[in-house]
Amino acid sequence: MKKHTLIIRHADRDKIPTGEFGAEIMLNKNGVKNAINFGRKLKQQAINKIYTSPIGRCVQTAELITKGAEQKVEIIESRLLGAPGVFVFDEKLAAEFFVEANLETIYNMIINDVSIPGMRALKTACEMLEKFVNENFDKQKLNIFVTHDYFIAFLEFYYYKKTYKNKIIVNFLEGISL
Repeated sequence: MKKHTLIIRHADRDKIPTGEFGAEIMLNKNGVKNAINFGRKLKQQAINKIYTSPIGRCVQTAELITKGAEQKVEIIESRLLGAPGVFVFDEKLAAEFFVEANLETIYNMIINDVSIPGMRALKTACEMLEKFVNENFDKQKLNIFVTHDYFIAFLEFYYYKKTYKNKIIVNFLEGISL
């Protein structure tokens, strides 16, 4: 197998209450089941490592993927994948803005290169993430990075010019392949 990387959103969680950041929300029952099933689909592939955002639901997703794949895989938490991440350089400023603005507004500002408090420009953030991914892959194995919906939406725009309209929805356990 040649170099292959998946950058995916964590598994299913319940809705984040309005006005909250939601970092403490873990996977729901459906998310647990879906993450294990996702891992089962990867049984035939040798997984290098799983890099994950340190947010609990992302770590939980990574652990359940390895359980489903029935592989002993090192899970490495990286703040670059969230909390704060390559897109956020000042978590306090960004969190205040995220609570006040909706994700659609933030998304449109980022893809249109409008500055947001505490956040990096799209090109800068994607270059940082690309460097991180390139430094942490094994050419012969599957490389997995678990992160959040806005990461995936921004990456899809940066790499493929895919845009989301009206409501940003990157489904749970969906992402991009590099």
